[in-house]
Amino acid sequence: MYDMFSIVIPTYNRANIIGRALESVLGQEVSDLEIIVVDDFSQDNTEEVILKRYPQVRYYKLRSNMGPGMARNKGIREATRKWVVLLDDDDQLLTGALQQVASAINSFSKAERYPVLQFAHGNAHVPTNFMIATIDAYINNVIEGDFVSVIQKEMFLKNDFAYPNASIGAEHLLWWKIADEYGIPTWNYKIAKLNTDASDRLTDVKQQIKKAKEHAQAQDLTLSLFGEILKHYAPQLYLKKQLGAAIYWLLAGERTLARKRLNDGIKKHNRIIFLLVWLLSYMPRKIIQFCFVYYRRLTL
Repeated sequence: MYDMFSIVIPTYNRANIIGRALESVLGQEVSDLEIIVVDDFSQDNTEEVILKRYPQVRYYKLRSNMGPGMARNKGIREATRKWVVLLDDDDQLLTGALQQVASAINSFSKAERYPVLQFAHGNAHVPTNFMIATIDAYINNVIEGDFVSVIQKEMFLKNDFAYPNASIGAEHLLWWKIADEYGIPTWNYKIAKLNTDASDRLTDVKQQIKKAKEHAQAQDLTLSLFGEILKHYAPQLYLKKQLGAAIYWLLAGERTLARKRLNDGIKKHNRIIFLLVWLLSYMPRKIIQFCFVYYRRLTL
């Protein structure tokens, strides 16, 4: 029954740790697995590591650095099995993970109706052992943390679903869309270990400042696509996204765009935090960055 799985691992400049993720897949005690690594144009020796140490892996290298979303999309397209398991290059599948996934799929008679299933990462929170996650569950933090996505390839592609083309990830745009249209069957089985020892993680504060423009664009796109839903069902999150867009535009040096978002917030909500950030928008960029770093440290 395990011949129904393709494992897709996107990677970028992680030659020193990609082997750990692969060993966790190879250690699943499953003989017939398709393993695909999509290299997002690494500049280290990732290609050498994969080709020499893991000849059983199907390896693809993109022609330019396009971000994790494009690497994942490539892997999904190249997969030949029905179900595609997405694993990050710095994480590990736990022992027996695929057995749990297969058992869950086989015991869930409606699995065929959904383009995506998901299983808990080590930091995930799900209030019950199983639920169908709707967009409400996401925006109101009924479910939180990271999940391992198991994609039903044919249905996923037939509906033109795809990971966002962004170097910062922004996967929530995809999951919210699918959750709104279909719901996402979610199991509280922890099947993967979330590691944090890799360099240049997308959640790192320095990386967020470096890619501030893309973060701002992602916040704006979230408001454009889901703003009305957020206004009605998660007004605090709506405010957070508005403020987040303004702050990231400031970090990107786009003060006019930042003030436009802040002005909208002041007019509609009259929140003092918008006024404070408005004042901050007149400060030198280094002070804005310092305040952002300080705030992130306080909230971690």
